[in-house]
Amino acid sequence: MLFREVDRKLDMSLTISTKIQSSLISVVERDYGKLPVYIHIADGKALMDIFLTIDKTEKFGLRSNAYESIIREPYQILRIKMNDIPGNELLRDDIMSIPSLIISYLYIERGRIYGRMRFHHSDLPSVNKLIEKVVSSDATTLVDMGPGSGGIWEINELNRFLPLSVITYDQDLPEEWKFTVALDIFTELKSQRSTKGSYNLIFYGSNGMEQIPGKIISKESNISEISGTSEIANELWHESSSRFVSRIAVFGKQAEGKARTTIILPRILAQDQLVILSNIGRKYYDKGFKITAFRDYSYDIWQWV
Repeated sequence: MLFREVDRKLDMSLTISTKIQSSLISVVERDYGKLPVYIHIADGKALMDIFLTIDKTEKFGLRSNAYESIIREPYQILRIKMNDIPGNELLRDDIMSIPSLIISYLYIERGRIYGRMRFHHSDLPSVNKLIEKVVSSDATTLVDMGPGSGGIWEINELNRFLPLSVITYDQDLPEEWKFTVALDIFTELKSQRSTKGSYNLIFYGSNGMEQIPGKIISKESNISEISGTSEIANELWHESSSRFVSRIAVFGKQAEGKARTTIILPRILAQDQLVILSNIGRKYYDKGFKITAFRDYSYDIWQWV
């Protein structure tokens, strides 16, 4: 199964915006255009990475003890605590509690953070409760909601202002995922958050979804939500997060008897991710780990992802 076959199953889109009031307000209110944002959430700790464009005359970027940062030209990636962002529970808890909702990407523009999301129409009641909370807040606004254009369209849009890369790796199918052997499924990481090594995934299928030990989102559309992990995925998550490596989307499927994972991430971080994966590959060689693709993002990848 390919992602393009299930892409439009999350048939609705949602965009909300929250005003930022933090120690970085003087920075992000400057007109940088769209600044990509990524949120890491692991075991209750939430961090936000902001991709700040480095001015050609400021090669070493901003310096402050208020936040961590790394330079990956043409960006300086600033890391701040989510506790410094008002309404962070909206991004962390309210949104993530909606079973089918996936954050496509986040960005800052003129002092506001925007979240673009996709979800299945069966979750409209939950989304409407979210909207009720949004419109009652002075800092947060509803920007857009309605039929969506799909994940591929969202990734193409992000690639316009943050060039992306694609990395794919194979591994032996973990024991805890052996129940999927007889199923034709495709998975998408629901959120970039971890709770005790477990991650939420959206399962797209063509049949047999009742065999999946998770929450059925839509029997008609063959979509379920499930929590799970693997030893390799858990190590990759923590290593990537600690090294500022953000991942825009993570997809999974079975291919040639293996579990195949595809990561879409900012091009400026692709080499960092490759180093992490190479180190993991040496450690888990006996589990059939191997990198099978590494290239710049283009629309052509949807012929095989």
